[in-house]
Amino acid sequence: MKFFVAQRVQKHLPEQEAMQWFPKHGEYMQYGVNQEIVLLAGPMPDADGGFTILRAESKEQAETFLAQDPMVCAGLQHYEVKEFIPLSKSPSVEKWCE
Repeated sequence: MKFFVAQRVQKHLPEQEAMQWFPKHGEYMQYGVNQEIVLLAGPMPDADGGFTILRAESKEQAETFLAQDPMVCAGLQHYEVKEFIPLSKSPSVEKWCE
């Protein structure tokens, strides 16, 4: 398995409009956690996007998963995906790296 970090770049939306999309986005990220493709996900403190750590067979698989995010499908955000190699890791995440 390979590891990826994805930065969620969100369009500037009125807060009320953004808030109506966050539950669908959150449900999709939880689906990814349940499928073990998403390891960590969350917003930046300024609410202008967020980061997701993924584990996938390929960058294409990670990008395909992210492309199905409801906020991406609605044209409200996109992801910038980069592969990384986890050389330093806590024992608590060893199972992710098997």
